[in-house]
Amino acid sequence: MTLSRMQSACLTTTCTDEWLEGLHFDTAAKALAVLAHAQIEAELVALEAPCWTVICDGCGEDMEDDEIRLHLPSGPDAETVAREVGG
Repeated sequence: MTLSRMQSACLTTTCTDEWLEGLHFDTAAKALAVLAHAQIEAELVALEAPCWTVICDGCGEDMEDDEIRLHLPSGPDAETVAREVGG
């Protein structure tokens, strides 16, 4: 597993719907597309620091949870996920 820090801070929303609360988006365009598709109005909020992701060395794909790329708040959090998944 490889840990990668994103180049810029992600966006989240003010939405409190359970399925959307806490999701991170790489770009405003992606966030707005999800909101439009779900017909939800919410404000976009930029996070303070770039997130971390975990990439599988075998297939090169980002780790996902329910088809959503995992965004982790810190390097240690990403390392924990990598260890748990890597066995």
